[in-house]
Amino acid sequence: MNCPKCNSPIDEVAQECTSCKPGISTICEKSKVPGRTSKIAKTIFLWCFVSPVIMMILGTGMYLFVDKFCVIRCPTGNAVSSHAKDIYVAIICANTEREPLGLGPVWPKTQLEPGTDTSTRDIAVKTFTNSTDYFYELYDGVNAGTDRHDPFVSGFDYSKLVGPGEKVKVVEGKLTAQNNIWAIAANITEQDADIIPVLITRNVDVKLLEYFINHGGPTSNLNMRIALGAGEYKTPYGDKGFVCVRKGGGTFSNTAKYATVRHLFNSETLPPRDPSKPPIMYLMP
Repeated sequence: MNCPKCNSPIDEVAQECTSCKPGISTICEKSKVPGRTSKIAKTIFLWCFVSPVIMMILGTGMYLFVDKFCVIRCPTGNAVSSHAKDIYVAIICANTEREPLGLGPVWPKTQLEPGTDTSTRDIAVKTFTNSTDYFYELYDGVNAGTDRHDPFVSGFDYSKLVGPGEKVKVVEGKLTAQNNIWAIAANITEQDADIIPVLITRNVDVKLLEYFINHGGPTSNLNMRIALGAGEYKTPYGDKGFVCVRKGGGTFSNTAKYATVRHLFNSETLPPRDPSKPPIMYLMP
């Protein structure tokens, strides 16, 4: 390659003319000395185009990983936790509104106190054997889709009952266990400890919880593990985790690692339940 000024040879290493004053590089006169600058420009242009595409692909892959692994397998922070909180808030708000009117709370019951007036259709004077019938009544499912629809709570509908990948129950028709992922505690009273789980996903074996709540027990019981996905219902999380809401409003959403009595009850032990009260039972779907 020769210098464009004097036509003398150019030092390829120093990129300078061997005859002209040092410092005259082939980078100048780029319109006459092709090669180096155009290659750099092409490289920069190529990376400016390719980099966003690569980042988009990586971002899509990360999203799919989070969506499939962290939502389906790990319940932390997903929509199910939000649904649980919505159900809890709807019930608590309804109870607050009803108290000045002399109406009982809308928590489900398995038995009524002696002398309870059952002549009304109020949910407080009804008993339930499963959570599906309870939620159907809570939503006034029999009148859903009509102008007579009058739910006992606000802010609750069937969409709060489903988990990842499951279809929401259509408005008309009877609610079924297939469209309900929740077990709910029955016979809860105002005096019960705030640490008690009142709403929990159906893949949890609730028998240990019922025993611990109703009978109390030594501190050693806190180390007992809670079985997940071992019963009739495997969904929504199988043996990978669970979601629950405590009576005080705290939402517990975690993996199987923390499925112990200690973590669920925050290391608290409960005294034996007053035998004059109906035992707390979890209504499964």
